[in-house]
Amino acid sequence: MNINDNKDEFEILGNGSMVYQPRYPLAQAPGSEFQGMNYKDWMNRCANGELGELFVDSDAVRNGIVAGLGVTSFVLSIGFPVAAAAVGIISVLLPLLWPDQAGPPGTTEAQFTWDQWITAGEELAAQTVATSVKDRAIDTTRILQSRMRDYQQAICNLQTDPDNEEYKADVRREFNDAEDQAKDAVIQFGNLNYAIPLLADYAEAANLHLLLLRDVIKFGESWGFSALQVQQYYSNTGVGNPGMKQLLATYTDHCVRYYKEGLEKRYATGNWNAFNDYRRNMTIMVMDIVSLWPTYDSRVYTLPTKSQLTRTVYTPFVLSYPTPNLPLISEIESQVVVPPSLFSWLFLIESYTEKTAQDKECLTGQRQAFAYTTGRDLFQEFKGNLNGTYRGQLVAEPGLGQYVWAIELYGSGYLWDGYPYLQNLGFFNFKLTNSEDQKIHVSPGDIVDGTTAILGLPCKPNNNDCDPCNPCNTLPINLSNPCNDISLYSHRFSYLGTYPAPPVNNWSPTNIGNFSFGWTHISADYENQINAEKITQIPAVKADGMGSTVKIIKGDGSTGGDLVQLGQGPPHATFLKIPMGGIAQKGYQLRIRYALSAREDRQLVVERLVGNRDDMVRDYYASTWMTPTYSGDPLQVNYDSFGYATFESLLPPTPYSNWELIFAGHTALIDKIEFIPIEG
Repeated sequence: MNINDNKDEFEILGNGSMVYQPRYPLAQAPGSEFQGMNYKDWMNRCANGELGELFVDSDAVRNGIVAGLGVTSFVLSIGFPVAAAAVGIISVLLPLLWPDQAGPPGTTEAQFTWDQWITAGEELAAQTVATSVKDRAIDTTRILQSRMRDYQQAICNLQTDPDNEEYKADVRREFNDAEDQAKDAVIQFGNLNYAIPLLADYAEAANLHLLLLRDVIKFGESWGFSALQVQQYYSNTGVGNPGMKQLLATYTDHCVRYYKEGLEKRYATGNWNAFNDYRRNMTIMVMDIVSLWPTYDSRVYTLPTKSQLTRTVYTPFVLSYPTPNLPLISEIESQVVVPPSLFSWLFLIESYTEKTAQDKECLTGQRQAFAYTTGRDLFQEFKGNLNGTYRGQLVAEPGLGQYVWAIELYGSGYLWDGYPYLQNLGFFNFKLTNSEDQKIHVSPGDIVDGTTAILGLPCKPNNNDCDPCNPCNTLPINLSNPCNDISLYSHRFSYLGTYPAPPVNNWSPTNIGNFSFGWTHISADYENQINAEKITQIPAVKADGMGSTVKIIKGDGSTGGDLVQLGQGPPHATFLKIPMGGIAQKGYQLRIRYALSAREDRQLVVERLVGNRDDMVRDYYASTWMTPTYSGDPLQVNYDSFGYATFESLLPPTPYSNWELIFAGHTALIDKIEFIPIEG
């Protein structure tokens, strides 16, 4: 599939749509002087540059996003190794939660990250947290930091002499203290009067509590806890505190509820950027980590787990014309955000311009080409008029590891009623991995007072291989925002959402130069490759085909993306086809994470097709039963609505590098397909 050839010679499957969701900041391109900043420098950093100032977030929001992204990135990259010692994962997160550079351990100054999350929440939710509530919450994290350090020290002491009963008693005591304080932090940040602005802190405190519980469930008996005590930490519906299984539901449902409430309140403002700022930033700080919590259950996920995020986040909406009648929030949302659909990959953007009555060039036409995962065929989206002047194209090759990791915008502008307004747009310069930059010009030549801004998201953390008992005290992340290091980018550009502004008079063209950029997380892989040593989760939306009664349903944030709803009818109308890349060198057990509202069990069948694309044969067939997991509205789900169905017949190895799994069933919501490697 060569998309550098004649632009009319694509193999088209149909008019596609893509995924759904939020935005991210543009800021002045950061220079090398920002590398290696400590937290105090970072906190005091100011944005520079004229155009960049239209898009930059406040310090607290920026800091909160970078810290939240860092936590999620570490959990995604580490995946809970089987041999990891207790506190192994926690120790990697501590420099983010309590940076040494902020202040001595246990001091108020050391609570910098938690304080920034509160301030960011206040700004995004437009609600101030009472000083007394904030002070109590920060005092709780101050004590929690001390308890976590004591727990970490006790674990490290035990590692020097694993059979020492005194050391085991120390671990049990320090664990209990840390776990109690983590619960207290969750309670403080769960204050219902301020649940929305405190949501990021709540999610991170809950995340720490769940990680502590994971430690005791996995290692508790070796520390001297009884089997009954460990079981109660795992699941407890009796007189004591709830166990991990119950808290996974409680914490997840709290985050989903107040994320949605905050989103509804920001939507009610009528300002799409205020709404989208909240959606994007809370997705990164809250919902991304929430979506990984199910994998903390070490009795369900007995091996390290490879997870993927398929949600999309969006940059601010930019106007290219001033008007007293701004577009309605619903109009912007319907034009620039992709509705729920199968996960797609950007291959091409073409742009066309026409002159306005003022003899200025404006964007009037656009063509984008996409492919579903593994990229077997392209589909297109058209907007505006393609009969104008052809201005160039962006060509990406995801199959070759070529993605846009940042976008440079050149022009001049100012803020107009809360929206960035580009008085002049010179060009888009797309920065690609494994390739030279590609530029699309809108207005050739220099622009008076023209400057540049970089669009993108923060960097992922550097690899942190520190020994939990010899922790790294330096910051494990690049603090630039947007990311200025191609080796550490965290998101890929995935969609250019444009809003067609109507002509201002009879001789002016329709202007589509009002836009927002969509970005997807790098954890989503292009080939749907399965890992031989880990449980591999393939989100159901990474299919490349589905039956006529199958639908894509908008996720609530807790699943890391959208869901697939199997329909009703014969198999050819209810199928879901998952393309796979890479040779399966060993056998796997297939497991489905699903939700089903029904009165009776429903059968789910799967077959594997192998061979050349035009001559594939079936070499595997299996079935399982999905039991109802909840009742009521099929689309109103919570954490406990989801369950697992396992295919008892093992998926055998195959020498073919390209193969497909085809599922067929009725009415269930499918979240993920999981591949569990079989030992031997």
